[in-house]
Amino acid sequence: MSDSEGKCTVEDDINANNTIFESLLKELDTLQTQSFQLEITHQEKQELCQKLQFQCKESEQESVRLAEEIKKREELLAQLRCEIQDLKLKQRKQRMEFENHLHQLMEQHKKLYFVIKESQPKE
Repeated sequence: MSDSEGKCTVEDDINANNTIFESLLKELDTLQTQSFQLEITHQEKQELCQKLQFQCKESEQESVRLAEEIKKREELLAQLRCEIQDLKLKQRKQRMEFENHLHQLMEQHKKLYFVIKESQPKE
């Protein structure tokens, strides 16, 4: 092989290597850009995930608070129902006592009426 042929082969190899090198640099640049974009996307998704976890935690806390509130209201409702039942029983008892007292008064009135009627002179 002559010097000029060897020189051409070396130059061809250098040009081929330079082309491959430039191609690899472009590919590296593309991969770095993609990597940067993926990192940004990953960070955005992490932030979104954190927000959603926070909202989920808040929702769970609100759910627990509402459940406790419902329990308190149900207990209050049960207590009020008992009080209503007690008042109904008390009113029933008072009504029965009143009816008994009225009945006694009516009986006394009848007796008094008969006594007065019997004591009046007959015509």
